[in-house]
Parts: sequence; C-alpha cells; structure tokens
Amino acid sequence: MQFAVHRPLALVTNTKSGTLNFFDTDSKKLLSTLQFPSGNGDSSGRMFGELFKASSAPIGIAIGPQRKRAYVAHANLDSISVIDLDSFKIVDQFHAGKEPDGMAYSSRSVR
Repeated sequence: MQFAVHRPLALVTNTKSGTLNFFDTDSKKLLSTLQFPSGNGDSSGRMFGELFKASSAPIGIAIGPQRKRAYVAHANLDSISVIDLDSFKIVDQFHAGKEPDGMAYSSRSVR
C-alpha cells in the first residue's frame, strides 16, 4: 500500500495492543494499523508492570523534519522504531535506554 507523504495523517499509539494506527485527518478514516513485535515478557520493575507485559508498549511519537519518518518509543522493548510514512512499515529500530516515553525532534546537531 503506498500513500503520498503529503497526506494529512494522525498517528495513534495503542499501548496495550502494541499497535500504531494511521488516520487520514481529512476523512477521519483509519488507513492502516501496524502491529509491533511483542514485549520481552519481563515486566518486573517496569512502569506498566504486569498490565502490558505482552505488548512492546508503544507510547511516544515524533515526526522527522521532512515528514517522511515517524519515530515510536517502546517502553517494554527499550527501543525506538523508525516508521516509513509512505508504506506504514518499520524500516529501522535502535536501542534507546530503559523505558523510552515522550519524544521530540530537534534539528540541532549533537556531533
């Protein structure tokens, strides 16, 4: 499924089910749902505890500056998924430290 990058989107994380919904904001219709990998099952000492142990617990979302990529924080996987906004698929993932949550984008270089 291919969608134009300029299409107005709303991205909604569903923490318990471990999914990300893509909505067209003009029509308010659900375009797609992305299922993330399940959680690691070790819920001890985690903020969601037993409640979401089977979920990756996607929470925070940030959109890149060209609006071609979304970044989703997974509290139960300690990682960030990189989502292509044309295909609605995961294109990369990286470790983010324990229980990443809120996110933001900055154009400032940290190098």
